[in-house]
Amino acid sequence: MKLYYLSGSTIPSRTANSVHVMKMCQAFSEIGHDVTLFSRPGENPLEDCYAFYGVDRTFAIERIRCSRLAGWRALEYAWKIRKYVLSRSLPDLFYARHLFSLLCVANLGRPLIYEAHALPENPIKRLAELRLFLHPNFDRLVVISESLRRDYLDLFPILRSEKIVVAHDGASIPDDNMAESSDLPGRPGHPQVGYVGHLYPGRGIDLIQMLAARLPQVDFHIVGGTEEDLRYWRNRSRQPNLIFHGYVPHGRLGTYMHQFDIVLAPYQRRVALAGGKGDTSRWMSPMKIFEYMSYGKPIIASDLPVLREVLDHGRNAILVDPEDVASWEQSIRDLATNKELAEKIGKQALLDIREKYSWTRRACRVLSGRSDYK
Repeated sequence: MKLYYLSGSTIPSRTANSVHVMKMCQAFSEIGHDVTLFSRPGENPLEDCYAFYGVDRTFAIERIRCSRLAGWRALEYAWKIRKYVLSRSLPDLFYARHLFSLLCVANLGRPLIYEAHALPENPIKRLAELRLFLHPNFDRLVVISESLRRDYLDLFPILRSEKIVVAHDGASIPDDNMAESSDLPGRPGHPQVGYVGHLYPGRGIDLIQMLAARLPQVDFHIVGGTEEDLRYWRNRSRQPNLIFHGYVPHGRLGTYMHQFDIVLAPYQRRVALAGGKGDTSRWMSPMKIFEYMSYGKPIIASDLPVLREVLDHGRNAILVDPEDVASWEQSIRDLATNKELAEKIGKQALLDIREKYSWTRRACRVLSGRSDYK
């Protein structure tokens, strides 16, 4: 099948959305489809996008250049994609994260699959989504959590439940060859605890800072963050056992992940987007959770309803009240001293990735319309 993936992401860039898009395009191609990704060009057009994200060169990328006028850019981008599509043979399917691009090709007689990671943030987008859902070529909506599925059904009564597929984020099984390719700063013989992700409000960086002060015998590693966020947290952090590594391209994360003994997902009850705005805590399906699982690492995560859709306390993770610092401290102590428990949780997490949450399984799920993870 010839599939066009209409993405609004900038490729390459540091956003989680761009990683998600690249991984899904690779997964679609791995299960036998001819995939072309439409994206905006990154700041460095000569960057090897495939190596940057650690994906294979199995799909094409078309970069659509647009003006810098914010109010016009999305519509211009969508119109240029339509113009490109009409100049070539039509695909068998349009799959999109970019709503307005999908609407621009909606009348071309091909099935339309739309993936959303949050409810529409304004009335204009809400009306645009309603128009899409009423279109005869609309096939299905893909959402990243059961909570988001329920909220879409409440917001759009015209949507039928069978038209919505729940597909949590995913991960690839990492390359073991990266296990020893980098020296991790830290003290030999001491537990190495890692966090990978953004440093926005609600990500729990202040909690990790408190844990570093309470557990001086443990080395804490924070991988990720913008330069501005890194300056802020480094100025607030004086613990010698708290190490900020800064941003690492997705394709190189394995050099760190392999060397962590325990990994943390200390999401708070409100989790901000870029710039400290918004709140994704109700619907989120954090990609880092699945990447942690793919490395077979024991995870300590916040006990939030949306994370319980994937994580099961004592089975594939340890779940802790996000505001109870003492419980986080004790959980780290327990996993650091109980190697059998840590290994059991890590192995089960990896098994869940293989059986339920790999990118290829996700690709099959969204194309088949099947939400069942059993």
